[in-house]
Amino acid sequence: MWCKEVLCDKKYIYFVLDYKKWGNLEKWLQNHEHANLVDGNLHENTTKYVIATTLKTLIFSHQKGIPIAHRDIKLNNIMIELVY
Repeated sequence: MWCKEVLCDKKYIYFVLDYKKWGNLEKWLQNHEHANLVDGNLHENTTKYVIATTLKTLIFSHQKGIPIAHRDIKLNNIMIELVY
């Protein structure tokens, strides 16, 4: 989930993202044939990747010098793209 650009006005912050074919993490996990599940759980390496990528995006957002309050970080707000 890499931001191409961060825009803001007096009230809102807007993240400009590329279109992601796979949609969000929640939908991807619901489709078990694509999710890398082990005994119903996400594989450890996949979990590490998702967390690291999400944190990189948060760090990127905070480096813009704009105060940010996180109130809606959840699976269906994490956009994903699979690379084979």
